[in-house]
Amino acid sequence: MIAFRRVLHAFYKKSKGLSLLTAELRRQQWLPPESIQEIQEQRLTHLLAYAADYCPYYQDLFFQVGLVRDGSVCLERFSDLPLLDKPLIREHFDRLKSTDLASRRWFFKTTGGSTGQPLKVIHDAERARWIEAVRDIHNEWCSIVFGDSKLRLWGSERDLFFGREPALVRLNRYLTNTTWLNAFRMTPERMREYVDIINSGRPRHIKGYAHCLFEFCRYVSDMGLNVHSPTSIISAAGTLTPLMRKEIETVFQTKVFDSYGSREIQAMAFECEAHQGLHVTAPLVYCEILRPDGTTAQPGELGEIVLTPFFNYAMPLVRYRIGDMGIWTGKPCSCGRSWPLLAEVSGRVTECFYRKDGGVVPPEYFIHLVGVVLNDGWIEKFQVIQNSHDLITVKLVCDDTVSNPAGEYANRLSELRDKIKLVMESDCSVDFAFVEEIPESVSGKYFYTQSLITRASA
Repeated sequence: MIAFRRVLHAFYKKSKGLSLLTAELRRQQWLPPESIQEIQEQRLTHLLAYAADYCPYYQDLFFQVGLVRDGSVCLERFSDLPLLDKPLIREHFDRLKSTDLASRRWFFKTTGGSTGQPLKVIHDAERARWIEAVRDIHNEWCSIVFGDSKLRLWGSERDLFFGREPALVRLNRYLTNTTWLNAFRMTPERMREYVDIINSGRPRHIKGYAHCLFEFCRYVSDMGLNVHSPTSIISAAGTLTPLMRKEIETVFQTKVFDSYGSREIQAMAFECEAHQGLHVTAPLVYCEILRPDGTTAQPGELGEIVLTPFFNYAMPLVRYRIGDMGIWTGKPCSCGRSWPLLAEVSGRVTECFYRKDGGVVPPEYFIHLVGVVLNDGWIEKFQVIQNSHDLITVKLVCDDTVSNPAGEYANRLSELRDKIKLVMESDCSVDFAFVEEIPESVSGKYFYTQSLITRASA
């Protein structure tokens, strides 16, 4: 069966041209830094020239700063461009779109709002192909071969709300030899079941939300249980702290491979087998780390991460503020790859919620529920707070066009309340607060989900 799966996968990759892209990235990871810089400059120049021709928003902007004149791109002026953020994308959505969308293959992508601000963008199918290819490269770093048994500790609202996944989803999991464990409802009873499933299935690789892997491992450790040790653990969708890494690696007795991405850009950086930082996927994205005054941060200096993804011609995102802070290592990785290293990514803070029965609900559930499932543009920013086991407060900053959210979106709010109760127990009260702004904490960090109770009291 594994051989059959691999034959199907090889045919799929060849039919979409992915084999050639993967081979190109496989070669590029070993190129010297100056060659990587040349590739980035070529791709950035092409993207900017395209945006100047086909995106009204950039036509005006590039002319103002002198970035593109008479069809020529002056990269020396690139740093003069103002930064792009989520409010600007919402305000200028139609002007950011390419005027030749009719001739391109593209699709919408809605972010869950892990930065507290949901967003809809357009993805180009060409970039999606490169994303698939670079994920194949990271799989190679993690010793993952297609067809290997895999387990994902991941969220599934369809399974939670409707009891099962669609047939096509189940077929995909079968063909990719992947078992899914729903991370959106991790009660003690379910976590005990998950231990049994992992021990009986003995997956070669496990991938999960950073928070969920950590909480699962704390449960295993607290209960004095043993769990199968896979070849690799891949952490995603959240900041992996040193404490979390140590706990996960101790329980599973294997190394964790961290990853960094977002729904609007995806596959931005990955950890290799040397575990010395996150390699930015340099052939696919131009990454800047900036000081508050807009100048370039030095290695070892914390700054704001600003990204320009290549190949997204349908809606170029030039100098996009992702909402995170980062630090360049300034050192080459001992693995020999030339893609630059991030020593740290921080800024967005999320916390798990705890049920009275000891169950854990990951922040991704609330982020996806509020930001995607129940948001069709009326929510600009949000924060979910667990005040106690019996009370959750949802703060909402609504779109300017919404004058009476409690009345206009009563059905949405009722559904949101019900779906929070579904995972937090039916006697939990859910209050809504409609506010003008949600400030950062005194430390400068923004808590998108925040629990005011401790795990010990759960």
